[in-house]
Amino acid sequence: MNKEICLKIYEENKDCIYWYLKKKCTWLSENDVHDIMLVVWFELSSNIHEVYNLTNKTMQSAWLLSVTHRQALHYKKGE
Repeated sequence: MNKEICLKIYEENKDCIYWYLKKKCTWLSENDVHDIMLVVWFELSSNIHEVYNLTNKTMQSAWLLSVTHRQALHYKKGE
């Protein structure tokens, strides 16, 4: 059940995550973008109860973008 919930939330947000990484984090390579998207999936699956209990889809999206942003900065610091 958790996997299905994760997949639903991720599928609803993956285009936004990808767009954010490509447009706002231009220092990332395509491989970095895909690596970060995998990390976001992992974070979502590790925190699915927290994310699922957020009151609406906008808050879920904000949570995912926050994780995405932190990971992009992590990659930038690693340069």
